[in-house]
Amino acid sequence: MGAAAAWTFPKMKARMTAQKEPLNTMHVRILRAECCGNGACAEAAPGVFALDSKNKAVVLDPAAVDPETLIEAAEACPCSAIVVEDEQGNSLIG
Repeated sequence: MGAAAAWTFPKMKARMTAQKEPLNTMHVRILRAECCGNGACAEAAPGVFALDSKNKAVVLDPAAVDPETLIEAAEACPCSAIVVEDEQGNSLIG
C-alpha cells in the first residue's frame, strides 16, 4: 500500500454541501508523512482509526461510525494528517 490509503463508502450521508444536498460518497485517507502518531483520531473513533507498528494512523473501517463522528475524529488530528473528501474531491474538514 502506498503513502496514502483511500477508503470509499457509498450512500453515506455526510455534512451538507454548500448546495445543502447530502453526499453519496466520502473518501478517507491518511497522509502518512504528516501523521505525528498523536492517536486523537483512534481515541475519537476507535472503530475507524488505529495506530500501526510505526505509530502512524491507519483507516480500519470508515463505516464504523456515523459521518459526523468520522469528520470530528479527523478534525481532532493535531497534524492535519487525515483527509476526508466528497466524491468531487472537496475537503469536508474545516
